[in-house]
Amino acid sequence: MNAAFELPAENSPREFGQAHLYRHPSTQEKIAKVFPGQLFGTAEPIQIVTLLGSCVAACIRDPVAGIGGMNHFMLPAGCASGFNPRGDHRYGQVAMDTLIHYLEQCGAERDRMEVKLFGGGNMQDQGIGDGVGERNIAFAEGYCQAAGLHVLASDLGLQCPRKVVYQPVSGIARVKRVAPMYREMATKHGSLDD
Repeated sequence: MNAAFELPAENSPREFGQAHLYRHPSTQEKIAKVFPGQLFGTAEPIQIVTLLGSCVAACIRDPVAGIGGMNHFMLPAGCASGFNPRGDHRYGQVAMDTLIHYLEQCGAERDRMEVKLFGGGNMQDQGIGDGVGERNIAFAEGYCQAAGLHVLASDLGLQCPRKVVYQPVSGIARVKRVAPMYREMATKHGSLDD
């Protein structure tokens, strides 16, 4: 296991995982930015943010234990050639298992966990992906169903990237759909069809 993901010796750590931590310039709020292949959990009032295209982020919390977190995975699982993605959080199976495991170690109980799923955009129009968004969505929904996790909300699919801001202690999630790049270019420089 990656040393960065090992929990401290105390029984209920306040934070775990990998993220770029910083403070908002005007409010001084602590923010954890999660990149692809990372996850972060906390029992503190910290905002967790990420930007998604075809990737999926699962935001999971236990409202009774007051702890939650977010993962950001790129692919559902390893390839069929025998590659073992163990410990590689770019893969949905590993990212979901790891986040749930750490939440449980911090006092969360699976039957109380609430899940919000985001991402899985179709980026094919922008030359990115090969149906990977759809595969990520199918994996995330199937995983939650098989694990008996309650999905409270989701914003999945479509042809747009998303910015997600999640507050794991309160469970509040905000999603901003980002206009695809080619549409922004068309707006600035006239129609691409001209």
